[in-house]
Order: sequence, then C-alpha cells, then structure tokens
Amino acid sequence: MTKSMTVAICALFSGLLFVLPGTGRAAAHDEVITLDQGWNKASRDLFYHTPQGSPIMPYDWFLALEQPGAQALFRDNAYLESFGMIPWGSSKRNPDGLPIGLTIDKSITGPENQLGMNCGACHVTEIVVSGRTVLIDGGVSHFDFWSFMEALLESLQKTHDDDVVFKRFADRLLGTNADGEQLKGLRARLRGVVQKRENWAIRNAADVVPGPGRVDALNVILNQVTAKMIGRPDNARPSNAPVSLPHLWDAPYLDVVQYNGVVPNAGAGAIGRNVGQVLGVFGEVSIVESILPPGYASSVRVDHLIDLEKTLETLISPSWSDLADKKLLPPLDRKLVAHGAKIYGRECAGCHVKINPRKRGKLASIPVKLIPLKTIGTDPAATLGFVEREVATGPLEGRKTAFVEGAPLCKRTHARARGHLSCGDDRCDEV
Repeated sequence: MTKSMTVAICALFSGLLFVLPGTGRAAAHDEVITLDQGWNKASRDLFYHTPQGSPIMPYDWFLALEQPGAQALFRDNAYLESFGMIPWGSSKRNPDGLPIGLTIDKSITGPENQLGMNCGACHVTEIVVSGRTVLIDGGVSHFDFWSFMEALLESLQKTHDDDVVFKRFADRLLGTNADGEQLKGLRARLRGVVQKRENWAIRNAADVVPGPGRVDALNVILNQVTAKMIGRPDNARPSNAPVSLPHLWDAPYLDVVQYNGVVPNAGAGAIGRNVGQVLGVFGEVSIVESILPPGYASSVRVDHLIDLEKTLETLISPSWSDLADKKLLPPLDRKLVAHGAKIYGRECAGCHVKINPRKRGKLASIPVKLIPLKTIGTDPAATLGFVEREVATGPLEGRKTAFVEGAPLCKRTHARARGHLSCGDDRCDEV
C-alpha cells in the first residue's frame, strides 16, 4: 500500500504551489440547531461558501436554468434538497441563498462569475432528532453528487436543444427584446458549456452508481489531472470505486488521509490534499509553463484554500453531551461509559486511536494505522485502482517532478513511483 501520489499529480501540485493568485429538511435555516464544534457563524459562512477555484458553469446561467423536464428553476431549494444538499441563508459570500457548498467562483479564462463547488457540499450534514434538525459540521453529507451532475447535464442539454426552453432561458438572461445575434451568441456559448460537462461525464463514466454520501474521488481527481489537463483521454479510468465521504474533524492532525493512506499531511501535504480536491471538482490548470511566477497557471484559489484549512484546524467532533444538553438525547450513563471504554480499549483502540478533540497536539502528528487488504478484508477496488494505475505523461514527459527540481518524468508513470526515478522501458520505476 503506497503513500506516494502519482508522479504526474506531484508535478502539477508542485507547480501549482508557485501560483498564488438531508434526505428531507425538517426545519428552516433559522431553526436549525448548531453544536459546539469550535465554529461560529463567521467560520461556517467561510467554510460553506468560500470559492476554491472550481468553476462549473457561468453563475448567472445556473440561476436561470430550468429543471430537466420542468419549468421550475434548477436552483429551487426543494429541488436541490432532493440531491441531499442543505439550503442555507444568504450572506455577502452567498447573496442568492444557495445551499451549503455552492459558491461564486472564477474561471482561469476570464472575470465572469462562475458557479463553483467547495468542500462544504460533501462535508456538512444534518440529522433529525426528535423532529428537530441538527447541523453537523465536518460530517458525512447526504449529497448525491453523481445524480446532481447527471441532472445538471440533462438540463443544459435540454436548454440547448429545445427552442422553447432555450427562449425562456434567454429571456431570463438577456431580456425579452434580445436580437437574433445575441441569441445566436448565447446558444453558441451554451454549446461550449454543454460540451465541457459532457466531456466530464464521459471521462468519469461509471458502471457503479455511487448514491448519496459516496463518490470515487481519487479516480475523478486522477482523471481530471492525467486525462483532461494533459490532453490524454486514454489515461481516463472508470470511476467505479465509490467510497463513503469521510468526516473532517481531526483530519489536519492525522499524518495521512484518504482511506488508502496515500496523501501525507506533513509539510506541504495539506495544500496538496486541498489542491487535489479542487482539481477533482472542476479545477482548471494550464500546463503551459509560466516563468513569472514560476509554475502552472490555474483557477485554484490557494489563498482561499489556506483559509479553509485553518478553519478545519479549529473544527472539533460533535459530542453526545452537547446533544443531551439540548434535550435531544438522554444524558450519558457514566457507569456504562466506563464499561464501554474498557471494551473500546480492548477491541477497537488497536486500529482507532482515541483522540482528545480539544487537545490533538501538533498538525499531522497522529499516526494512522494502515492495515493490509488481506487483513482488513474490505472491498479492494479503491486501493487497487489507485496503486495499479499507470498513465502516459504526455506533454509532461521530461519535465521535473517538482517543476523546478526532481527527476524528469518518463514516458509513462504509475502510483508506485515515489519521485526518485529511473526510466526503464520508458516507464518510471522507483530507484
């Protein structure tokens, strides 16, 4: 089980570091109960709606888009809730009151506002206790990302292909008096957006339907980096290994993250982890080398990622007692807690270390125990799909693995290559 990342990803990540530019809602936003997890209202607003550089489509277009097969708007909160998204109130960052995780972003190509998505979409959740809705920050969301993307593509295609639907869309954007040239130009631009989303769907085609709260994030990231960004569609692999979205509390304090332990947190690991997340959800990169500043130009908002990561450092796990204090759960029976602690120490602590949520030590200091697949016996698809993946480096061949230093990339590379490379049979092999 490797702790290294694909060398092609390392090359892009290293270059980017130089570029600093519910299932059903039971309560209204102002009635949702929040817990003492180290965040206040400002922290939540930052995490829920800070753009990270993940442009999906023009923002105003999203507000004007209809649901597939209906005249109601796609952005209608009830409709977005059907995908497990959590509606939230408006703020300076979120003037149109979009659900948690949707943002106003920018593209690499111009100043037009874009609809973006950030980590809040997948890592904030709700639970309903005694008929009351409780928000869990950093929890495993119910977001059905795959179905959301399928519906968005269907809506865009319908808007482009159906004259009646397109006219309503154009009227919302341009007004009812738009002339023929304006309509023609809008439709041409719309075709480009449709094609972009179609290409994403083809590149990440899956035989396994993830469902709510699951996604094959690593394959989506790798497809974006090794297939789309370097123009090698043959590097794409099916996104057939969906796993549950992880919770985020304590994440900055672990030495590695991801279920297969492939992403280190120490040093620049945290920013690399977050850049990878951005690239997996629509981040854009130009592989044309830049001299000033050195690196690869991208849509990634590194300054915002730093802000988001600092917010995560203050996030703590929810407690039973906090819910009990709010009369949502019964108080803890201390005798049973003590008895359970002994069982946990005997049966669980060997794999799941006990963490004090308010005294976690230094960042990246808590060792994560990695267990061989033969021992753990879980579905191997996610891990094997990563470590066995081999890709062509394409236009990155010969470039240094860390952009300004490191061994040159060979013609092909794989996840087991750790950066100290020799080229044998045109493949990168570990020295």
